[in-house]
Amino acid sequence: MITKEFGLVGYPLSHSFSQRYFTQKFIDLGLKGYKYSLFELKNLEDIYQIISDKPLLKGLNITSPYKQSIIPFLDYIDPVAKDIYSVNTIRIEKGKLYGYNTDYLGVRTVIEQNIETKNIKQVAILGTGGAAQSVGFALKEISLPYFFVSRERKGKNIFSYEDFNNMDFNNITLFVNATPCGMLSKDMPKIDVNKINREHIVFDLIYNPSPTLLLSLAYKQGAKIMDGLQMLYSQAEYSWQIWNK
Repeated sequence: MITKEFGLVGYPLSHSFSQRYFTQKFIDLGLKGYKYSLFELKNLEDIYQIISDKPLLKGLNITSPYKQSIIPFLDYIDPVAKDIYSVNTIRIEKGKLYGYNTDYLGVRTVIEQNIETKNIKQVAILGTGGAAQSVGFALKEISLPYFFVSRERKGKNIFSYEDFNNMDFNNITLFVNATPCGMLSKDMPKIDVNKINREHIVFDLIYNPSPTLLLSLAYKQGAKIMDGLQMLYSQAEYSWQIWNK
């Protein structure tokens, strides 16, 4: 008998480890009747029907491509999530949707636990979507300089891939892939990996498959590589705290 339900909203969800992670967590904590479901929605408006059909639903994780488009559906948004303009965690209370961002906490935790931040010259964030904005916020919190890379140049802090590949990579220490590129195919962002070397760190937020093509090629160039699994677990734990306030 289900007593509390949680879940993940996104599309597609075949790559996700979230259900496996929380199901094991419920077992470890002896939480009988707890369930974590996958809600693969082609139309985000269907979220209302899910909430209506599942009165025991207490919390949701939000993943690509809905981390920004979910915001108009919320009754409340945490100031940090509003600043980032990205929501990956929803607490449901009396039918109301409360939005939060735990992605930036996951990113910050991974960086602080695995990298000597004092040695970082500059960070290149690949992408400009919700995940990328979370990365930027985390870097700002720990006072690390960064810029974004996108398909087109947009202002002084968002460079095109063409501009980016013409840069001196020796002035960059950390590369973070915050795009979904490489998640479901043998693909990667249009970065010149031949310019990467053992002085670089490449962090791909994608955790399935692992390694991604980007990480495989960066590793061959001698770079230190990290996938997104630790971030997934870290942001999930912060989500769990929010759901159990």
